[in-house]
Amino acid sequence: HANTSVLYRQESAETIQQGIDSRVIRLHVIANSDTAEDQALKLKVRDSIIKNLQSSLSETASVRDARRQIIARIPKIQQKAQETVAGAGYGYPVKVTLGNQYFPVKDYGDLRFPAGNYEALCVRIGSAAGHNWWCVLFPALCTAPAERQEDEFVTAGFTPGQIGVLSGKKSPKYAVRFR
Repeated sequence: HANTSVLYRQESAETIQQGIDSRVIRLHVIANSDTAEDQALKLKVRDSIIKNLQSSLSETASVRDARRQIIARIPKIQQKAQETVAGAGYGYPVKVTLGNQYFPVKDYGDLRFPAGNYEALCVRIGSAAGHNWWCVLFPALCTAPAERQEDEFVTAGFTPGQIGVLSGKKSPKYAVRFR
């Protein structure tokens, strides 16, 4: 018993949030409008982007490497998205950027992402006035089956406290640490 002392270290919600949002890259695809046609087009563009990034991001273990992979592929992502739009018979321009933006609290399957500023690959179709679709590119949740999602976070270096907050299993106030 003497060798196993449990230390409780208070972690603020802000500290946990910063640890989460600094390790996540989102994909944010915004449709031209809310018409059924534009929403269907948004999903086709989404599929082309995920297909383009899937193999490179599935083997990536750090947000820095994921960012490099994404930046290197932005011209190809832009081209494929524009080809998808044109192939569907639309003349909308497509704008692809990587940057930080504010997101409100968002549920993603069984996970809940706190509100905050996240890095996002943002794809704006046409006037980008329609509903959006989003997922998490890194860790590779866009393509990971639900039963492997926690493994993706562990591989990406998330702490148990951060994973607990995302999955709703732990309070953000305390993390249990063993000495």
